[in-house]
Amino acid sequence: MKISWSAAVKSSGLTVSDSVEFPVELMRGTDVTRMDRIAVTVGVEATAELCVAEGELKTGVTYRCARCLAEFPAHLETGFREVFSRSPLTSEQEQAEVVYCPGNEIDLDPYVEQAVVLAIQTQPLCKTYCRGLCLVCGANLNTQVCGCDTRKVDPRLEALSQVYDKLTEQ
Repeated sequence: MKISWSAAVKSSGLTVSDSVEFPVELMRGTDVTRMDRIAVTVGVEATAELCVAEGELKTGVTYRCARCLAEFPAHLETGFREVFSRSPLTSEQEQAEVVYCPGNEIDLDPYVEQAVVLAIQTQPLCKTYCRGLCLVCGANLNTQVCGCDTRKVDPRLEALSQVYDKLTEQ
């Protein structure tokens, strides 16, 4: 998605809407299994030397639950704000993360991608009370109950546990 600096200056502000595809390679290593096209709305205000782009991003995402591995849909909304400068940056501008852009066109795709990557959940859960998978048989504990023994016994007390089991069998 590109915006024209000169068009933003001439119109005393500009609003651009578009939809962009999220690169599949950026989803690797995340719990995202599918992502719709990203609806982007950007408001641009520019002078001869500075340009400010503020955008809103909306898309549908399918995550894989971090506990039970079930896929579930979610809505992702985030925003971004970037400031561009046509003249070389001062040290203050560099600290304020102003981006040097000497040309007439500004490519917003890297900033859209960055905002989406930062908004992706790192440990997505299908529901807040997800019970996950059984550690013994791998059953999804949200949909079924298994009879596996999942008690953890301190190895130092294993002998006492065996004595207790023998006593309760009698």
